[in-house]
Amino acid sequence: MSAVTNEDLSICERLARRFYRALDRHEIDAALALAAEDCQWIRAGEPQVGHDAMRKVMEARPRSILARHLVGNAVAEPISDSEIVVSYDLLFLAAPPEVPAGVPRPLVPSKILSGVDRYRREEGGWYLIYKRAVPEF
Repeated sequence: MSAVTNEDLSICERLARRFYRALDRHEIDAALALAAEDCQWIRAGEPQVGHDAMRKVMEARPRSILARHLVGNAVAEPISDSEIVVSYDLLFLAAPPEVPAGVPRPLVPSKILSGVDRYRREEGGWYLIYKRAVPEF
């Protein structure tokens, strides 16, 4: 394996943002394409392991929920020649459900989380192998 480059670090930082963009847009196949088949996603304290488990969680998310995940302060660091860890802050914005129908629903901050992703170099690129975001408050 070759050493991790600055470009590899930048790629993994972008992948952290790309996952949430796909999730927010209900682009399940695009989100799963970023993850290794054995990926472990810790969501609400529960491990979801593999594409099938991750897909179930994503498909259960109501399309009527208007929300966005904004990744900030992402920092990628190599932990070996084939693995990178990305830590970041995650701002979750959601539209309040109590807004009457027909009235624009503004997105408001709902949670701030601290996220950690791990990526593994495989043939063809970098793939998510672990994802966890813990609420700060």
